[in-house]
Amino acid sequence: MRNLCIVVIVLWMAICPSIGQNVAVAKTDTLSSAAHNHRYFLQADMQISQTLKSAAMYTTFSACWLFPKQYYIGILYQKLTSEEALNKFVPNTSKDDIILEHQNAGIKAGYIVFANKRLSFNPEASVNWAMVKYQYPVGAIYRYNFMVVEPSLNMLINLHKNLAAGIGLSYRINAGLRLNGLNSNDLNGFTGRLFIRYGKLK
Repeated sequence: MRNLCIVVIVLWMAICPSIGQNVAVAKTDTLSSAAHNHRYFLQADMQISQTLKSAAMYTTFSACWLFPKQYYIGILYQKLTSEEALNKFVPNTSKDDIILEHQNAGIKAGYIVFANKRLSFNPEASVNWAMVKYQYPVGAIYRYNFMVVEPSLNMLINLHKNLAAGIGLSYRINAGLRLNGLNSNDLNGFTGRLFIRYGKLK
């Protein structure tokens, strides 16, 4: 019995380091795999959008995190960069132009179809908190906050594992804008975009 106990103790001492080593290797592999799967991209857009019944230019910047199976979620900031006059949309007795300021920030999510191919497709949607502002020549300032929802469909050309370029089409749906003659319908409309993505895409 004593000899049997000694044998069991020796075997246990021999097996324990091996078990510990295997667990450590498994944890290391898991952490390495998680680090490898941590992917992201930065995106810059130039957009032409229906605004005030005509075409206006917007610039958008976003940062997104990619998950397995090519889903992603991110944050964005968008600003109206062309000079758009409101004279026909709000009460005005001055000959000077009343210039619209418009920007929004929000979140977006999407899915990349055929991510491993040269050509990919990318349905996407964003929800944004938006602001419009304008000032009369006499000094009165009007400001209003509202929501913007924008579903879109993009086409990507995967140039490199870290770089992609694309075009897209979306529709801006503004909700809740009512400001001294300016309303949501004045900013609703289709948007076309060109964009660049850079990051750990694959």
